[in-house]
Amino acid sequence: MNLVTLFDAISLFAIFLAVIIVWKHWKSIPWGITKLFLAALLGIKLYHDFSNVLEWSGITSALDVVEDYIEILVPLIWGAIFYVFLQEIAKRDLYNSREQFRSLVESSLDWIWEVDREDNFVYASPRIKSLLGYEPEEVLGKSIFEHMPPDEKKRVMEINKANRVNPQSFRSIEVVYLHKEGKTVILEANGDPIIDQDGKWMGFRGISRDITERKREEERKKLLAVALASAEVEKKKSEELAQAYEALKRTQAQLVKSEKLSGIGQLAAGVAHELNSPLSGLLSLLKIYRKKTKEDSKQNQELLVMIQAAEYMSNIIKGLTSFARDSRGEFTELSLNVVLESTLIFTYHQLVQKKIEVIRDYAADLLTVNGDRSQLQQVVLNMITNACDAMPEGGKLVITTKNSEDENESIIEFIDNGMGIERENLPKIFDPFFTTKGPGKGVGLGLSISHGIIKEHNGEILVESQPGQGAKFTVILPKKE
Repeated sequence: MNLVTLFDAISLFAIFLAVIIVWKHWKSIPWGITKLFLAALLGIKLYHDFSNVLEWSGITSALDVVEDYIEILVPLIWGAIFYVFLQEIAKRDLYNSREQFRSLVESSLDWIWEVDREDNFVYASPRIKSLLGYEPEEVLGKSIFEHMPPDEKKRVMEINKANRVNPQSFRSIEVVYLHKEGKTVILEANGDPIIDQDGKWMGFRGISRDITERKREEERKKLLAVALASAEVEKKKSEELAQAYEALKRTQAQLVKSEKLSGIGQLAAGVAHELNSPLSGLLSLLKIYRKKTKEDSKQNQELLVMIQAAEYMSNIIKGLTSFARDSRGEFTELSLNVVLESTLIFTYHQLVQKKIEVIRDYAADLLTVNGDRSQLQQVVLNMITNACDAMPEGGKLVITTKNSEDENESIIEFIDNGMGIERENLPKIFDPFFTTKGPGKGVGLGLSISHGIIKEHNGEILVESQPGQGAKFTVILPKKE
């Protein structure tokens, strides 16, 4: 017995042992093709080892024919085994694919559906139960329009009718369904046409997603936006009403002040009537005495100052009368530089006593204006008086005249370095009877009268100020045409 024969004997023993083990565990071996493959493999191996043993023993002639047949059958058997193996693989892949598809469909939060050419359901995923309350079997074979409200059914039919002529994919189509319990559910549908191998349209396949909460949230946001817009409108109306009320209060206050002004006007008219006669007599006597003095004498100059002061007093009385009666003064061509200087003469002693330094900066080519001399002097006097009151400890008053850039207006600027004006008081600074001075120091008519005079001259008066940084009053008058 050589080594090869001994190996064949051992191999034969091993194959018999393998057959016994496979037989013992046959039922626990999975998948039928595995069992067939093992059986064929063990059979061929058993034949091969058994034939080697017989050849070793010398008994071979009786097996020659069988061996020839087996050599023919073995490839056929292997081919059959391979074919069955491939079939099993294909079945297993198909099974796995179906299981995978079923798992995806059943776990999807969207409803997957399929309808035929007649718009009847041929497939509905289990998700329909949680969306509409129906089991899939309850809708199969039924029309897609069966569970829609009448108006929605009509609308969707029109959309579907257009799509049946030339079936195309559709996206984000909102459809309202009726739940089994009667409530409405809004779904967003996406679908594609089903085309068979011959290119024939067979229906639609798609998915639908529940957007009911999203639509309700959008509706809530719209209602909130409308409510906010309405609230904003109401707020605006309320603010306008408050503004109108404040305007009404201001108008009422102005009417009261107008009544006061009317009373003051009547009083001024009476005072003017009582003072005018003696003042006229005094003025006539002063003029007579002046004529008796030498023109270049000191007495003549002093009498001239007294006459000018008396005339100024007469003009003030006329100004009060004009303010009360809304009468227009005598307008002539004037130089504002002359008006300023003639007024400063009367205020010289007041400025010196209050330690106010006046700095003049007059334009030599200042345009002339058409105005009433006494009224404009009154405005200048009020500007100077206010500046003095704003500088109780003394200070500087800069008076500047200039032409506007377009050479159409003459401008006077009064700039002091006094205490300034509070911001909240600026809009009321020209109102009648408005004053920030203490009792007995003013009734709030100076700036109001000045404002009225400048308006009568077709001009304007402006104010700029900050607390602690002085004030700037600007008088603008049109040039004489």
